[in-house]
Parts: sequence; structure tokens; C-alpha cells
Amino acid sequence: MSRKKISIEDFREGTKLWLRTVIIFGIAVIISYLLSKLYFFLGLIYYVYLFILASPSFIFESNSSALFVGIIIPLFYSFILVNYFYLYFKKKKTVWWLTTTFIIATILYVVGIILGWLTFLIWHP
Repeated sequence: MSRKKISIEDFREGTKLWLRTVIIFGIAVIISYLLSKLYFFLGLIYYVYLFILASPSFIFESNSSALFVGIIIPLFYSFILVNYFYLYFKKKKTVWWLTTTFIIATILYVVGIILGWLTFLIWHP
């Protein structure tokens, strides 16, 4: 891996890839949600999103903050994830602050998922 300086153009290509990924995944989740109204197993993608990717939102009590956290945290983490792996595998570039941000965000996201599960399964009425 080279330690060249990373330019804005390198992030621009990764951001375009992230936008395409988010749009495709968002459409899949919406379709899966609508299909879950017909039959439970048709909504498998929606339930994976709800109980794994958006589970940090269960930590919060109010519905407005849970909706905010359930949407913003997966988007922020996926932005870091896609840009990091795009630069790492496609451009063969690495930079210390992006690697550090990726590692810290992964740790916080996994802890948020575990705390969300505990909150939902133990303290949920």
C-alpha cells in the first residue's frame, strides 16, 4: 500500500459508489418492508436492517431520536466503510486518519448494536 496524499477526487469516486449503494439498499429495504406486510419471510432484508443495522436506535426512548439514530448512524458508518475499502482495494492508498476513523467507527457501531439488542430484549416493555 502506498502512502501517497489522498486528493478530493479519490473521495469523490468513493462517495459516488456510496450513493449508489445507499440508493440500491434503500430501495431493497422499502420493497422488503412492503412485502413483509404480505408474508413475514418476504421482509427478511427489512428485518435484517431493523434488528442489526438500525439496532443502536433502540437505546433511545423517544421515537424521534430513535428514527434519527436509526437512519444517520448506518449511513455515516457505511460512508466511512465504502470510502475506506474503495481507497484501500481500488486505489491502493491508505491514510492513518481514515484507518483510525474506520476502526473507531466499527468499534462504536458494534457496541451500539450490542447495547441496542440489550435494550430491546431486556428493558423493552
